[in-house]
Amino acid sequence: MGCRKGWVGTVGLAGMAALLTGALPQLASAEEGKGEAGSWPRVGGHWGVALPLVSFTDEGTTGIFADFLTVGIAPGVTVKLNEKWSIDFEFIAFSRWQFENDGTPARASTSIVVDPGVVYDFGPFSGGLRTAVQVGPGVPFNLGLVPIINKGFAIHDGLKWFVELDLPFFVTGVPGDGGVSFTPLIQTGVAF
Repeated sequence: MGCRKGWVGTVGLAGMAALLTGALPQLASAEEGKGEAGSWPRVGGHWGVALPLVSFTDEGTTGIFADFLTVGIAPGVTVKLNEKWSIDFEFIAFSRWQFENDGTPARASTSIVVDPGVVYDFGPFSGGLRTAVQVGPGVPFNLGLVPIINKGFAIHDGLKWFVELDLPFFVTGVPGDGGVSFTPLIQTGVAF
């Protein structure tokens, strides 16, 4: 009968201790040098709420509260490459109420937008460009570019409240029929 060993049994406690002994000084020096120029990259993130204001499509224009109400939750992981450049991995989960002409709710849907991108810190504000795709039931083919403008306000050391203007432009389509959309939205929340 064979004995099944996990990775601890294969490496052994002595091997694991040697690995930790070698790694811990490097982790400690990286933590101590966080404020130094040589301590890049750094990992941060954000959590926000997104609110589309108006939607311009090839089928017409719709506005918040008159034609729809959409609210999104936007978490993200940010890899800060240096003092100026970051790569941001963001996901926005949108819940949408579509209204009839008389203002009564007609249908509801939920979708997720995956929109990673790059961000540059200009000093007084940050700007960037994301690529995006919307995923959800009934969502047609789509691909988007999202220019962003972001302003952060310090709350505490390492914690900021931010306000962001997103300008998503999407190309959409189903076989035999394509379209475009532009849906500016405001995003606000905390970044760390």
